[in-house]
Amino acid sequence: MREIDGIPLLIAEELLDEGIVVAFTTRVGGVSASPYDSLNLAFHVGDCPECVIENRERVCRALRLESNFLTCAEQVHGSDVVIVDELKRAGGARSKASAIQGADALITALPETPLAIFTADCVPIALVDPRKRLIASVHAGWRGTIAKIAEVAVSMMNELGANPGNILAFLGPAIGPCCYEVGNEIGRRFQKEFGPIATQVAGHIDLQAANRALLQKAGLHKDKITETNRCTSSRNDLFFSYRADGKVTGRQGVIVALQRRF
Repeated sequence: MREIDGIPLLIAEELLDEGIVVAFTTRVGGVSASPYDSLNLAFHVGDCPECVIENRERVCRALRLESNFLTCAEQVHGSDVVIVDELKRAGGARSKASAIQGADALITALPETPLAIFTADCVPIALVDPRKRLIASVHAGWRGTIAKIAEVAVSMMNELGANPGNILAFLGPAIGPCCYEVGNEIGRRFQKEFGPIATQVAGHIDLQAANRALLQKAGLHKDKITETNRCTSSRNDLFFSYRADGKVTGRQGVIVALQRRF
């Protein structure tokens, strides 16, 4: 955790020298009023758009990125992964309507094109192949996890020339198994798909463990998967949590970007 310009950020510092930004935000350091206080980055939750734009600009300034190029997915809890080219670049930067429709994960090799995913209990995932200079941002709630979106994203990166042995994965703050109580049907689906690693606590599921298993199945080495191990629900003083905040709340984000090399 680093604080830059008054904004606490979880940053993969080992990638900065390679011109790659991977950063997870908190709920602290913005201008939004309750219940979106204060660094809400999402348009769709009911916050005033001007506050969201200011919050995004603050984060991008702290990361030395251009907020007008921020590229965002609609996030429909599915498994569609979209490759961001010049035409899709900056989708969703200034409005909800312009976000890339139907997508829950984005991939790009374009420099200066920050990819953003916004969450408040779901797992935000950043994927990076430093050698190929290919990046992805992934939104994995329970539906997306069952649909194996993390595995789909890695597969698509491979099709673009990435090597799964080189891919680094970063799993950001999300609701932990300590707090993620689910109904019997969802519990059974996770038990069937992932076994005991994702269902060790009775009546609860472990989204991070399930996604870690998907990434390893996709070919990532376990030592190249980094988890923050911070529960958004138990730490809703620091993170937005859909459950702990009573459904109406803001969204933190993961931002992944390639800086231009000269």
